Amino acid sequence: RQQSKKLTYYRNRLKSDSSSNTQRQRAARAARRRPLLRSVETRDLASLQTAQPTNGIRIKLSYTSNVAEVRTGNQTVRLGKEGNNCVSPQLPTTSPQPLRIGSPTSISEITSWDTKWNRFRGIIECRIIDGQLTLINEVTLRDYMKGISEQPDMEPKAKQEAFAVAARSYAAHYMQPQNLKFPGKPYHGSDTGKSFQNYSGVAFEEDNPQWLSAVESTKDLVLKVDGDILKAAYFSSDDGRTRSPAENGWKNFPHAEVFKSKKDPWCEGMKLHGHGVGMSGCGAEAQARKGKTYIAILKYYYPGTLLQIHQ
Repeated sequence: RQQSKKLTYYRNRLKSDSSSNTQRQRAARAARRRPLLRSVETRDLASLQTAQPTNGIRIKLSYTSNVAEVRTGNQTVRLGKEGNNCVSPQLPTTSPQPLRIGSPTSISEITSWDTKWNRFRGIIECRIIDGQLTLINEVTLRDYMKGISEQPDMEPKAKQEAFAVAARSYAAHYMQPQNLKFPGKPYHGSDTGKSFQNYSGVAFEEDNPQWLSAVESTKDLVLKVDGDILKAAYFSSDDGRTRSPAENGWKNFPHAEVFKSKKDPWCEGMKLHGHGVGMSGCGAEAQARKGKTYIAILKYYYPGTLLQIHQ
């Protein structure tokens, strides 16, 4: 029954994402036909700022149009591309770059993005990267964790807690200057699991209160080895054993000794879905349903690590 619920959830999510992609394309075409507004009340300037960084995580959103509308509170800001600059009719052309909307404590909605997953905490930053208007969500790591959409509330609590720690460790690892995943780019990660982590913002928070509880009960906890934040890889399922980084073709993987191939008997008979390195979703779920705590689950998949507070 649980497997059926999960399949239904992910099918609906895929259907929603597919529909959203079509809607986004239509919205983008319509937006390109609309000229940027040329007049706006002075009070709207308050929603645009050149705020100082939050020292949080910076996530490249998968928004693809070269015009955008972002609403913060009661104010909507139009954004567009002009050469190598992100521009807005609410600001003079000499405005500092990049353009930043909102504040570390605000919630902004990208109203030109026709999807449920278009609201985010923190600052929305507009840049031109590789010739494309790019929106980056700069948000505290604590708030970012609330919107990671990889463990919906149909999963057992201990599994959610284990994945919260692993996901936080993975993200925090890449926030370190020496560990940048996208060198030369002004962001730490993206909002898709294909290249970083699935991140859906405020809408996911609202739909999954148990996930928020798991994030809170593991607040600020990360896995460390010799003082280094572990790049805590995880994946969906395997066929009875996890893979080592070397088996997956990953050279010079940090602290590879933690990720030696290990038996994963809770997943026997299943197919390998994902890279197979680190903690498996099927194993974590089975152990959680048998009453194992998230600490025990993490200890099994990441031996030799320590749970420590990261701020």
